[in-house]
Order: sequence, then structure tokens, then C-alpha cells
Amino acid sequence: MSLLRRHFRALAAVVLLCTFGSAADADHPGGGFGGAGAGTIITMPAATLARGQSAYSLSMDYINLRRFSDDELIAIGTAGEEADSTDYTAGVFLTGAWGLTDDLTFAVRLPYIYMNDIREPHDNMGMIEVENEGHA
Repeated sequence: MSLLRRHFRALAAVVLLCTFGSAADADHPGGGFGGAGAGTIITMPAATLARGQSAYSLSMDYINLRRFSDDELIAIGTAGEEADSTDYTAGVFLTGAWGLTDDLTFAVRLPYIYMNDIREPHDNMGMIEVENEGHA
């Protein structure tokens, strides 16, 4: 594949993502967190394991952000915004990787995410109330 064709495909992909992609609203980190880095977008390295080699890891993340009060959640709901609040979020991640060939590695990451005391504003026939969603 020529260099020009590869650059054209990359540019087309960026244009499509910018054209048809949508913005994401977030009020807390997502469930994918994990790993060292400056944000929640963390990629795996491009290096491969040698054929027959394997690697395993077990990691845990704990996120404890400032919780919204009931009054704050009601104000957010009254403004027509969507939000939720939790006491904390914890995630345990088991990762395994296997070298199928010297140039091909198969990897899998199994997460277990726990969110404690989820609360969100709920419109109950025109009256905004804080609804306790429990744990997930």
C-alpha cells in the first residue's frame, strides 16, 4: 500500500470521526480507568511477546471524588441535566497476554467494577427528587 493511500485513509477516518462522532458528557471517570497515565485514555504498548511467552497482572483502582449533595443533585435535575453521584468506585482488573507468534500477541483484560451508593436526580411527575439507585 502506498504511503499516499495510507495517509488518505487515516485522514478519511479522522474526518468521519469528527463528522459523525458525538460529544460525551461525564461527571465522573469511566469504568475503564486503570494504569498509570494522565487521563482515562490509556493504550496498550505495541510490543509483542515472543512465541510461547505469557504475562499476567492483577491491578486495582479506587476513585473517591467529591460526592454531590441532595441539594446539588436536585439543582442539576431542575436544570434539565443528567448526573449521578457515588460514594466511590473500585475496579479490579485481571489481565493476561500470550505470545501466539513472535509478531502476534493475544491479550485479554477482565474487569470487575463496583460503584457504591449511586444517587441521581429523578423527575417524579414534575417534582425533582433524589433517587437512590443502590450499588452496581
